[in-house]
Amino acid sequence: MIDVVEERLSQTDALLHTTPITCFNRARAHASRFQVPENPPQGFLYGLPVLIKDAEAVEGVRFTEGSLIYASRIPEKSSALVTQLEARGAIVVGKTNVPEFCAGSQSFNSLFPTTVSPWDTRTTAGGSSGGSCSAVAACQGWLATGSDLGGSLRTPAAFCGVVGFRVSPGRVPRDGSHGWDFAPPALNPGETFEAAAIAGNEQGATVRVGFSTLGYKYNPAVEELCRKAADLLASGAGAKVQDISSDIDFGKAEDLFLILRGNTFEQKYAAFLQDTNKKQLMKPEVIWNASIASTLGLAKKTHEAESNLRKQFEQVQELFRSMDILCVPATLDAAFDAEVRYPAEQLGQTFSNYLGWMMPACIVTTFLCPALVMPCGFLEDGRPVGLQLVAAYGEDAALLRAAAALEKLLGLPQGCPEPRRGTVELNTKGPWSAEDAARHHGL
Repeated sequence: MIDVVEERLSQTDALLHTTPITCFNRARAHASRFQVPENPPQGFLYGLPVLIKDAEAVEGVRFTEGSLIYASRIPEKSSALVTQLEARGAIVVGKTNVPEFCAGSQSFNSLFPTTVSPWDTRTTAGGSSGGSCSAVAACQGWLATGSDLGGSLRTPAAFCGVVGFRVSPGRVPRDGSHGWDFAPPALNPGETFEAAAIAGNEQGATVRVGFSTLGYKYNPAVEELCRKAADLLASGAGAKVQDISSDIDFGKAEDLFLILRGNTFEQKYAAFLQDTNKKQLMKPEVIWNASIASTLGLAKKTHEAESNLRKQFEQVQELFRSMDILCVPATLDAAFDAEVRYPAEQLGQTFSNYLGWMMPACIVTTFLCPALVMPCGFLEDGRPVGLQLVAAYGEDAALLRAAAALEKLLGLPQGCPEPRRGTVELNTKGPWSAEDAARHHGL
C-alpha cells in the first residue's frame, strides 16, 4: 500500500502539489514492525498509509507550517494526534501542503507550489487543509488529517469533492488550545464512528432536517444543489426541510469569530511581530490577523465575546431540539482561481479582509458543534459543490449516520478524477500579490 501511494504521487503531484514532504523510508521502517508475530495489529487503522497535514509534528520529519520561519524545523517528537494515529496502526507517508500558519482557505506559501484541485487544476484546493483534501480526491491516499478553526477542513473538502469532518470540540487530542473552546459538556463517546457510518450506510437515517443560508448570498446553482440534497435527506423520513430563521444573530456570530480568532493569532504570533526579521517573512494576512487584537481593541471585548459564545451555544443546542441536522452550503461558490490569494468580492458581496468569503464556515465554527462537509453535486463545468451538515454538540455519530445515508441517496459517481484543466472563465476578483493583500488590509 505504501508503494501504491508513492506511485500515485509520482504520477499526479507534479500537477497538484499536495504533498511536498514525504517520508517513505520512515513509513517502511514503521510498517516492518507490524510484520512480525510479536507485533499484532494495533487498531482499526492497522497498516493504512495516512497523510498528515503540515500543521502537526511527525517525529524526524520536516515540519514547516508553510512558513519560511520554520523552513528547516525537524521535531524530536510527534504531536498528540499523530502519536494516537500511529498507536492505532496508521503509517505516516507524508506531510500535506498548507498556507502559512494555516491562515486562509488557499493553500499557497513561500516554500512550495500552490496546491490545486484535481477537478480543475486552475482552481484552488482551498485550505488550510488543501493539500490533504486534494490528495484524497486524487487518490494519492485513503485518509489524510486536517484541522479546522474557520473552515480549514470543510472549505477544501467542498472544493475537492471529498468528506471533511470537524468533530465536536474536545473529541480529538491536540497539543495546546485554541483558547476559545470554553469547556463545553463532557462527551460520552457512545457508539463508535465506524459503527455509526456503517449503520447509516446500511440502514439509512431518519432525521429532521433544517436548512439555512446564514443570511449570505450564494451562487444560485450552488444553493440549488445544496437545497436538493437537504430535501433528499429529509425525504428519507417522509418529511419536509425546515427553513431555519432562528433567534441566533448571525452578524454577532461573525463578530464573535473575528474577536476570538484575532486574540488567538495575537497570542501565537505576537513575538514574531516584534522581531523585524521574522515579521518580514510573514504574509500580510497573518500580520493583519495577529495585530487586530491590538489595533481594533479586541482584547477588551474578549470577556464579553466569551460570554456571548456561551449564550449562543445554549441557543444552538435549543435549536437542535426541533431538528437533528442543519444543512448549510459550505461555500458561497465553487473553487476559485488559484492564482488569486483570496476573493475580495464574490456575487456582488465585497469583503474587507481575507476571511470574509469564508463566513458560512466560520459562523458554524462558533456553534461549537460537529460539522461535516460532503459533495452534493457538480456545477455544469465539473467543479464540485459541498454541503455542510451540522449536528448538536456531541452528536458526532448521528452526524456520520446522516451523512452516510445522504451519500447513498445522492449516488454520486465514485472514483478518482484524473487532474484536468477546466475551460470555464473564473473571473475571481481579489489580490494577486502580497503587496495587493497588504493594501487591502490597510497595512
